[in-house]
Amino acid sequence: MKKVLAFTLSLMLCMTMFVFSSFAEEVPQKNSFTMYSCYVEAEVAGLVELFQKETGIGVNYVRLSAGEMQARVAAEKDNPQVAMIFGMGNDVSMAMVAEDLLAPYVPANIDQMDQRFVDPDGMYVPLQIIVTCFGSNKEWLEEKGLEPPTSWDDLLKPEYKDEICVAHPATSGAAYTVLSQTVQRLGTDEGFNYLKELNKNVQVYTKAGAAPFTSAGLGEVGVAIGYSDNAQTVVDQGYPLVVSYPKEGAGYGVTAAAMVKGGPADEQEAAHKFIDWLIGESAMTLAYSEYNQYPLNTTVHPEPKMIPIEEIELMDFDPVLSAQTKKANCEKFEAEVRSSADVK
Repeated sequence: MKKVLAFTLSLMLCMTMFVFSSFAEEVPQKNSFTMYSCYVEAEVAGLVELFQKETGIGVNYVRLSAGEMQARVAAEKDNPQVAMIFGMGNDVSMAMVAEDLLAPYVPANIDQMDQRFVDPDGMYVPLQIIVTCFGSNKEWLEEKGLEPPTSWDDLLKPEYKDEICVAHPATSGAAYTVLSQTVQRLGTDEGFNYLKELNKNVQVYTKAGAAPFTSAGLGEVGVAIGYSDNAQTVVDQGYPLVVSYPKEGAGYGVTAAAMVKGGPADEQEAAHKFIDWLIGESAMTLAYSEYNQYPLNTTVHPEPKMIPIEEIELMDFDPVLSAQTKKANCEKFEAEVRSSADVK
């Protein structure tokens, strides 16, 4: 299977390079490009600054949420305004592929990436992974005589009554991953039964996915649930937070970059170079060291400060199914578990 995938990717790369070479000869290329990004402002600014410093290529970007970015690219389909997009989850990428909004591009170093997350059609390029985790206040654990939770079932214990904080899935992508992975792991009925039981121990639901870890770090609750990058940020800030992962397998989000179909013809080469750079050592190291996202380039090993991704049990998470069932799952959560009107 790996040999077939490698051959397919190599063939696609050759075809892409041949087509692009002919295309570039016809259209003079600029030393700059335009893009949309849904990374938080500090992250996209940091990556762009380093890229421009290392390559001298200019970047003009607009920061949008993932939903806004998808909607804007769709609205501009007949007259695309940017060459590329990046920072969206691979579920959003797949949805945009289905809408015929993206164009294939296969970087020369794609073989360095974790092949589990590489799109065989080359329609998007994986960048980093963020994983669902638990963040527990160390002082609370010591006071209760508890070890950090390592199972979803741990969170149902009476010791966790009113001590859990998690974002609401209607307002947070991180929280929706928690909902979706629970339903995928247990099935719809059993999954929602679990979420109802967990709700009994939840003190508060927040709007943003990062907020629960701040609350746990401050000692306002004992345990937070969300994405690993947000948890590690609170650790980096000096709060007594202990990060652990569910042994049943954790859900995750994979960020990606992609070319926009029909984007500005004179920006293709510069945008391709940015995607090549994004999956290289400089960008991967910055994304890990500053923004706590696990690199998917298997040859890049930054100085460890988080639990190695190889030691985390990842569940067999289906991002396509997650995206397809989001509306129904969130509506059911609103009706049967907790309304988003109660979020803080």
